[in-house]
Amino acid sequence: MAKADSGKGVLTTIWPPLKPPSPLTKFEVAERQLVVAARLYIEDDDYLAILTLAGAAEDILGPLARRAGKKAMLDEIVELDRKLTGGRPFAEVREEVNGARNSIKHAREPKEDYAVFVERGETTAMLLRAFVNYKRVAGRFPDVMENARQKLVTEINAESGHPRRPIRD
Repeated sequence: MAKADSGKGVLTTIWPPLKPPSPLTKFEVAERQLVVAARLYIEDDDYLAILTLAGAAEDILGPLARRAGKKAMLDEIVELDRKLTGGRPFAEVREEVNGARNSIKHAREPKEDYAVFVERGETTAMLLRAFVNYKRVAGRFPDVMENARQKLVTEINAESGHPRRPIRD
């Protein structure tokens, strides 16, 4: 690892060593976030980390899906909400479905110093939204995402009491 003098006699670490950073597309950023979230999900690991990683990826992938002429999952949720409730404003629905993630993500005011309790279902819902948006943008899943998606679908179907009924991507 390379070291550089900061001008104040202090050595700082340069990462990556003496190599200029290569630019990443927003898709690549979202893919990396979602791959890590998928690994954590497969390992039944940190659900708060999964929620924030999947949510960050979903924030990128939703607009990319729209730009590709496809619906983002959030748009489908809003459409379903309109059918069920008569139509709440988009911002209200968005706040409801992103509430758990936002509660652990922000700390702008003292009232936000504590996260609300996040149920596992809110994490899996965010992960599923991100997976669907990813598939709509990329057309395929890397193996780790496909494995996590299969686990997620199996768990959802088992919880619904219909283990043989597949859910749609």
